[in-house]
Amino acid sequence: MRTRIFHAIAFSAALLTTTSLSVIAKDADIDSSTASSSQQTIQINQASAEEIADALEGVGMNKAQAIVDYRNMYGPFTSLATLEAVKGIGVKTVEANSAKIAFDVPIKK
Repeated sequence: MRTRIFHAIAFSAALLTTTSLSVIAKDADIDSSTASSSQQTIQINQASAEEIADALEGVGMNKAQAIVDYRNMYGPFTSLATLEAVKGIGVKTVEANSAKIAFDVPIKK
């Protein structure tokens, strides 16, 4: 009888430990994916509208498409100031995303 009780307690403890560890691991995965998306850098001269909308705060698909259209019409962006020339992209949006925007101008072949 004592053996059964011991095994039941040991099994319950093992089950609780395994469950706790899986919850901790899932929390760690969520935290790391959130951190990586918030620190994501976007190559503004190469990114698609979808990539821009995903990476930048306050920029949805319409504004992201406006960025791509402006880039296609006038050439690559060279600074944050040139990005502000896009209709719908203001100083506050640029400032909020300045650390996420890179200006790697593609080399034409």
